[in-house]
Parts: sequence; C-alpha cells; structure tokens
Amino acid sequence: SNISGIIEYKPEELYITVKAGTPIKTVQDELKKNNQHIAFEPINFSEIFKKDLNEGTVGGTLSCNFSGSRRFRVGSARDHILGFKGYNGMGEKIKSGGIVVKNVTGYDLSKLITGSFGTLMTLSEITLKVLPIEPDTKTIIISSLPLEHSMGIMGSALSSSNDPSGAIYYPNNLRDSFVFNDLTHPGSITGIRVEGTKISTE
Repeated sequence: SNISGIIEYKPEELYITVKAGTPIKTVQDELKKNNQHIAFEPINFSEIFKKDLNEGTVGGTLSCNFSGSRRFRVGSARDHILGFKGYNGMGEKIKSGGIVVKNVTGYDLSKLITGSFGTLMTLSEITLKVLPIEPDTKTIIISSLPLEHSMGIMGSALSSSNDPSGAIYYPNNLRDSFVFNDLTHPGSITGIRVEGTKISTE
C-alpha cells in the first residue's frame, strides 16, 4: 500500500505512469478529469466476492492481465502497458519499455510480465496508454432469448460494421442475483453495448 501514487500523467500524450500499488479507482478518477480512461476496462471483482468496493491495484490487474468486455475491441491489458520498472527474484532492478508506443529498443518484456501473475517480476512502476472516453454509450437489450439464439445474435453483432464494445448473455435463473437498472421484462437478457458519437450509436 506504500507503493502507491501517480508519478506522471500527461493527458495530451495519452499516458500515465503510476506506482504498482495504486488503486485502479484512483487512476480512473484522475483520468475522468480529462475525459479519459483505461480502455481495456479493468474488471471489478468486489461485487462477486462481496468485499468492499475496491477495484484492486494497477499492478495486480496488469500482473493478471485482467481485461473487461471491451477487450475484443481495444485489446487486453497487455496491449496497453507501455513500460514498467520492477525487481526480479534476485533483487535486480529491471526497466523495460518507455512512454511511447513506438519504443523498439530491446525485448518487449512488458508483454511478457503482463499475465505472469507476479512469478517473473515484482512490479514497482507502470506506464499505461490511456484513451479518450467515447462521447455516447447505448446498450441494446433483448429479453427472453434461449441461449442458442442469443449466441447467434451476439456473434452477428460482434462481426458487424457497428463495432460494438461489449456483449453479454444473462440467463433467467440468475436474474435475482443482480439488479439491471429499471428492466422489468422477465426471462433471459441479451445485451449489446455500442459506443461512439451520438449519431453513430443511434
């Protein structure tokens, strides 16, 4: 928890450098001030495990390569790390990458350590690419579809030119577990999220 804090954030350059123990929520709150976000949509497991609303840390998220629904559109966590500093098992300080996407010197260790679950490196500092938040978001909800029909619709949507950023099938028997805003229709839920300008989402 002491290895926490934002080291450098340049909205105009679309990157942020933070200490590995920095909470995801702290980073997201800072990015929102400039209408930006971590585009791979880090997963918040707190609701599942009934813990406090702590979304985890940047270091934990990158070490596990946890990515959300937007992954198939913008890439996973691995695609958004630009560089890092950390320590290997012998206590040697390692630095890789930088603050720009086109950094081609040496091996791209950033991709290697992302998803290694901390077995290769203890991270101390991470530089991430950030992106502007899309101006409009809409979710199409289709109620009471059987699974096979829902899969067909989601597949068609994801391969269409509409470029959706998320899709979900939620079966009827789990409807009591979560509250979906003001949805009152019974049965399963098929949701397709579309992001972009207001004209394009319409």
